[in-house]
Amino acid sequence: MKPNEKLMPTTSKAWVRIGYCITVLVYATGFSALNVVLPFMFKDSLQGDSSSMESEMWFAFGMSGYSVTKSVVSPLVGYFSDRLGKAGSLTVMLLCQGFVIALMTTAWSFETLCVWRFLQGCFGTCGLLFTAIIPDLTDSKAERSDFHSYFINGWAVSKLLGGSLVLLFQGRYVAVTFAAAACIAFSSVLFQFLVRPYLRLPKHAQPEETSNNNKKATTNKTTTTNTQGGFFAAMKQATASRVVCAVWLLQLLTPRLCMTSLLKQNFESGALAMASMSTYGAAFSTVVALFSLSSWFAHNFGSKRVIVIGNILIAGLTAIIPSTAAAGNFLTVQIALAIVEAVSSPVKSAYLDSYSSPESIGAFIGFAHLVKGLSGVTSQFLASLFGGFDIALPFFVRAGVTAAEGVLFELF
Repeated sequence: MKPNEKLMPTTSKAWVRIGYCITVLVYATGFSALNVVLPFMFKDSLQGDSSSMESEMWFAFGMSGYSVTKSVVSPLVGYFSDRLGKAGSLTVMLLCQGFVIALMTTAWSFETLCVWRFLQGCFGTCGLLFTAIIPDLTDSKAERSDFHSYFINGWAVSKLLGGSLVLLFQGRYVAVTFAAAACIAFSSVLFQFLVRPYLRLPKHAQPEETSNNNKKATTNKTTTTNTQGGFFAAMKQATASRVVCAVWLLQLLTPRLCMTSLLKQNFESGALAMASMSTYGAAFSTVVALFSLSSWFAHNFGSKRVIVIGNILIAGLTAIIPSTAAAGNFLTVQIALAIVEAVSSPVKSAYLDSYSSPESIGAFIGFAHLVKGLSGVTSQFLASLFGGFDIALPFFVRAGVTAAEGVLFELF
C-alpha cells in the first residue's frame, strides 16, 4: 500500500486497526505496571520520616510531579508536533519515557526518585500524540470514533495486563520497573512497523503538485501559512469554540470519585473488590470496542445525540452508586456505567477534535491535555472538600456536572 494514499484500502484499514491496538496496548501495559509499584517505591523511600503528615505531603508531591510537568509541556509538544511531524515526535517521546523510567531503578533517595518522576512527565505526552495521529489514519468521523474507542479501552485492558506483569515478577520493584520501561520502548518499535507506514501526510506537509493549478496551489499555501501561525495563534484557535471551552471548564469542576472509601463504608471491601470491578468493566468495554459500537451508534443516531444521551445515562448511574445496598447491584451499576462510557466517550472525543483543523490538531489536543492535567488537581481537591461533608456528595456533584455537560451539547 502507498502510505500517503488518499483513501485507504479495506485490507489496509484492518491491518492499521490491529497495529494501532497492539501498539497502544503494549505502551499502556507498561504504564499500568509502573503505576502499581511506583506508589510503594515512593512510600519506601520516605521511611524514617518522623511526621506521618509530612510524609503524606511529600508523597503527594512526588506522585503529582508527573502531572505537573506533563500539563506544562503538553501544549508545546502538541504545537511543535504539528510543525515537525507527529510520527517522529511520538517515537522520540516513547523512547525517552522508557529511558527515564529505567533510570528510576537507580534512584537512591526520595529526592532522586522525584527528579525522575518530574522528568518522566516531560515525555508523558505519548497519549496526546497517539490521539493526534488518528485523523491521519482514518477517512471519516465514524472511523475516528473507532480509534478513540481502541485507545480508551486499550487502557482499560492494560490494567489487567499490567497487574499480571507485576505478579509475574512477584512485585519486585526493579524488575517491574525495567519491564515497564521495556514495554514502553518496545511500543516505539511497534509503532514504526505497524502504524507509521499507514500514516498519511497532512495537507500542509504534502509536496505541491506541479500542474496547471499553480494558482490554486498558491492559494492553498497561503491559507496553510495563515492557519499555522504562531503558538498563541494555535492557542486562540483551540479556544475559539464555545462548546469546547465550556466542556474544559466543566472538567475543572468535576470531583474525583473515591470508590475505595465507598466500598469500605458500604461493603467493608477493599482492593480485591476494586480489582474485580475493574476486571468486569474492562471486559465489557473491550466488547464495545471490538464490535465498533461507538461508531455504529454515532452513524445511526448522530454524534451529538449519542453524547447527550450518554451523559444523561452516566449522570443517572453515577447518582445511584452511593445508594446501592447490595454488592451485586453495585457491580451491575459499575458494568452499566463502563458500557455507556465505552460507547459515548470515544464519540465525544472525536466530536471535540473535529473543532480543530488538520494543521493544528496536535496543539488542540495539547491544550486539552493541559486542562486534563489541571483537572486532575482540582478534582482531587473537590473530592476531599465534598467528601468531608458526606462520602456520597462527590457522586451527586459529578452527576450534576455530567448532566450539565449533556445539556451544553444539546444547546450548542
